[in-house]
Amino acid sequence: MIDPEIAAFIADTEAFYPADASSRSTAEQRRLYDAYAAAFAPARPSGLAIDDANVLVSGRAVAVRRYRRARQQPVGTVIYAHGGGFMLGSLDSHDGLVARIADRTGADVISVGYRLAPEHPAPAALDDVVGVIEAVGQGGSPWPDLAQGPIVLAGDSAGATLVASAALRLQDRVRISALALVYPMLGFEPAPPARDSESQAPMLTLADVHFYRDLYLAGRKPDPGTFALDAPSLADFPPTFLLAAEHDPLRDDCTAFAERLREAGTPVALTLAEGLVHGFLRAIDRSRAAAAAFDALVAFLRLRLAREGDALQSTGAGRTA
Repeated sequence: MIDPEIAAFIADTEAFYPADASSRSTAEQRRLYDAYAAAFAPARPSGLAIDDANVLVSGRAVAVRRYRRARQQPVGTVIYAHGGGFMLGSLDSHDGLVARIADRTGADVISVGYRLAPEHPAPAALDDVVGVIEAVGQGGSPWPDLAQGPIVLAGDSAGATLVASAALRLQDRVRISALALVYPMLGFEPAPPARDSESQAPMLTLADVHFYRDLYLAGRKPDPGTFALDAPSLADFPPTFLLAAEHDPLRDDCTAFAERLREAGTPVALTLAEGLVHGFLRAIDRSRAAAAAFDALVAFLRLRLAREGDALQSTGAGRTA
């Protein structure tokens, strides 16, 4: 059963988009998404210092934005990748949400403006996210005063897919303390039973998942490591928090991934947000259930930043693996 406050959010979302939105050009779909994101954005907290910059990755500039509490020493770094089906979204589309994470955690939070499909199919987005994480982890960020504590990766939807895959690729190069994944796509094909039982869920259907996936892959077979759930081994994967929406065809990607991580001996926490749908982070100011799920995400980030920060100080360990 869908939470009543989320049902109102869904209705408002559907009213915002024109009926033919999905048939419009990529540029027009992005314009609509950006307008929707601005209209439904969580309010940006006051008292934050926010800076835009670029990170050079293989000779190209990847846009990044740092958020930190003004006049306060940060407790570590969270690197965030936004959602949007690999074709939508930007630093601006998730600005209020990322700012809220910085305010609630006390961390330096870096949002990554990775390249989008279809102009830049896989692995372009993953390459950008990996490049930014590696630069931060090896002391090459644009900010000399960046927090020197632990690095935690986080993302929602397609962004969660990307940071999970990045963690696999960087296991031997950057010390990643933890991951927080919100309604991620973790396998080439969504895991049952939600794949079928929630195939017509509001906000994201199974057909939508397949559309965005195929656009991202440009019709090609995915390279190894594109989807973390399909990796042959998850040994040495960082501690992970998974936040799944009950009414989402991707819900059981979290269930299946949690089981794989437990089998590999990785600490994992799985939270099922009952009554919620894909994209509920935009409703944290409108739905008590969405706000509670966001509280769980923040609690995990704060715990891992504090725990890993204490461990790094006691051992003198650096960021690189």
